[in-house]
Amino acid sequence: MPQSIKLTYFDPPARGEPARLCLIHAGIEFEDKRVSFEDWFAMKPGVLAEDNNLFKQPYLPWLEVDGDIISQSLAIARYAAAISGLAGKTILEKAKVDMMLGIYNSIVEAVMPLMFTPDDQVDEAIAKHEPTLKKHIPVLEKILEANSSGWLVGDSVTVADLAIFSFRLMAGVAFGKVGRDVPECVDNPLLKANWKRVSELPNIKAYCDKRAEMMRQAAEQAKASEEATEATE
Repeated sequence: MPQSIKLTYFDPPARGEPARLCLIHAGIEFEDKRVSFEDWFAMKPGVLAEDNNLFKQPYLPWLEVDGDIISQSLAIARYAAAISGLAGKTILEKAKVDMMLGIYNSIVEAVMPLMFTPDDQVDEAIAKHEPTLKKHIPVLEKILEANSSGWLVGDSVTVADLAIFSFRLMAGVAFGKVGRDVPECVDNPLLKANWKRVSELPNIKAYCDKRAEMMRQAAEQAKASEEATEATE
């Protein structure tokens, strides 16, 4: 087991979240460094100027393991899964988990643009990317239907389940940001049951409860700030 692990990513539950959830579920200590977008814009020029570490790419997440840094979110998720015992129990299971991570990547790419879409382009963005969700989400539902364990791969939780769970968290944030409900095609019955199982894993539950409280406090602070600004106008 590594002596030190540091995950650097933004706070929203997007591309860095599967690795974060793996480490949290396994109870592995790590430094969870969260940066704001403003922080990242300040950091990025320095990263671009570096030429001594080709594995530290100019985009997040980064995972630093005993001083070594790797980039690319799926590579980081696979590493976190491997040290957490969540990569699959057999070679075939590992391949199926990789397949699930490929699906995760596709549906994340369909939802993530909403985080940065101007208000007047929301309908166009949803129309463009919703077909990807309608293509892949039913596949996940059928896989759960075929696997009586209730998990996506094998008979226990893997990074596949954590990744798809993190996608649902991100979808809630992304669609909420543009004032829309998550599309019905996302919330299939067996997937909802799978997400519920993931959310009830002790370490994941504690993490999600803490995150929900942080988001509640942030919303209250934002509302108070807005009201204070209006009062002075």
